[in-house]
Amino acid sequence: NKSEENKAGSQPQIADIDAPSVPQSAEDYLQLSRKLKQIYTYSFETSYLWNSLHSKEFGVGDFLSYQVVRMAADLYGAKPDEVMGFVTSGGTESIMTAVRAYRDWGISNRGLGLGEGVILAAKSVHAAFMKGGLAYNVQVK
Repeated sequence: NKSEENKAGSQPQIADIDAPSVPQSAEDYLQLSRKLKQIYTYSFETSYLWNSLHSKEFGVGDFLSYQVVRMAADLYGAKPDEVMGFVTSGGTESIMTAVRAYRDWGISNRGLGLGEGVILAAKSVHAAFMKGGLAYNVQVK
């Protein structure tokens, strides 16, 4: 199929994309722009069909999350093997995940029942705290 050949032939291989150097002239900037476009296009074309929320189908998401957590641990001077965590897609998901983790920790470590956990927060707190409180039966005061 000719269209498949064109698509396969036009897609750059990551090894073919040289790392851009610091631009010194207008031409360097244009070259850098073209190289970055190649990298972005390659990244999108090779990954737009997977979603890291589906870890059983796309285990690469778990692997990337694992690497990011270890790098962050190393960056802050922690021992990567003693740190746990995962990557979320944004602020609301991160906050709601933290509220749920807090609730679960309170149940496991403090013997709290559902609805007994309390988060003290300013009135200007992100709305995701209230959303998480409602979703996971945690009081936000």
